[in-house]
Amino acid sequence: MIKAHSYTGGRRPGTMESRILSDADKLDAMGTIGIYRAAMYSAEHGRPLSDFVAHFHEKLLRLPSQLYTPQARAMAVERYEFMLEYLRQLGLEVKGLASPPLE
Repeated sequence: MIKAHSYTGGRRPGTMESRILSDADKLDAMGTIGIYRAAMYSAEHGRPLSDFVAHFHEKLLRLPSQLYTPQARAMAVERYEFMLEYLRQLGLEVKGLASPPLE
């Protein structure tokens, strides 16, 4: 069951239990903790910010389309929107556009 839910495994989970496990893992990756984990992984491996952002586009933002259950798809909506807002805000801050002027 665990092998069947791997993102890179390429195998569709056969049982309802394995589909639920797969969905839970993907939802976790899309949440605040998942973003934190991705940032920590990038930092620990000395990867630049551009690699971290690329991870969103290559994997995280694609996860909602890979969910199996209606419940997980419904839960993913808010997390997906959060990820988009996070990337938007990150872009502003990197460009120096989100900081208030110093008085």
